[in-house]
Amino acid sequence: MKLIAEIAPSEYFTLSTGFWLKTSFWEFDESGQSYTQPYVSPSFTFEPRYYFNLEDRQEKGKSTRYYSSWYISLPFNIEFPDFRYSLGGAIGFQYTMGRRWYWNISIGPGFTYADSQFYWSGAGDFGLGIILNRM
Repeated sequence: MKLIAEIAPSEYFTLSTGFWLKTSFWEFDESGQSYTQPYVSPSFTFEPRYYFNLEDRQEKGKSTRYYSSWYISLPFNIEFPDFRYSLGGAIGFQYTMGRRWYWNISIGPGFTYADSQFYWSGAGDFGLGIILNRM
């Protein structure tokens, strides 16, 4: 489960921050063999977003409520207790369904810093959510 707050300091720019618990039931050892080791890891994210086609959607009569639009972003994540950091660039789309629900999908390249090394990784997310406040 992920809790997200999205704040809009300007018409096309938002700051999204979130907290979630990452879980896994298996891990891989140094030789690549999988083994069972359940764990729960709290994680935080901070993601500035720029929504770039709000006006085009409005002109076509499409909804732009709660930033239903395409965006580009720079997601930054921190995972505990391993202190794993990741940063990337992503392109995504967010769409409001009805009065309170939305879905979001994003994808892009990124890198992760863990165990004193940098790794190439993906950046992005997929989720369903509920809007708790009204703009």
